[in-house]
Amino acid sequence: DIELVYVIGGGYQRRGYGFEASRAIAGYGFAQFNLDRLVALIEPENLPSRRLAEKLGFVAGPVVVRPSGGHRIVYALNKPSA
Repeated sequence: DIELVYVIGGGYQRRGYGFEASRAIAGYGFAQFNLDRLVALIEPENLPSRRLAEKLGFVAGPVVVRPSGGHRIVYALNKPSA
């Protein structure tokens, strides 16, 4: 899977930048690279990132354990139907 990662500095959060940038990057990945699916691995306690993923259309899936021991929820977004 290809992971979509977004990091927004504290002074720029909650202004819509994460949504707009992530939506554009996801659209580009689906169109230009013919991806079928994107994932986002999000810490369970990171509610703002979880809300953003859901707003983008990602669906929460299983919790995985990273090699470092941290837990992440796997959010997945399938390529939109034509």
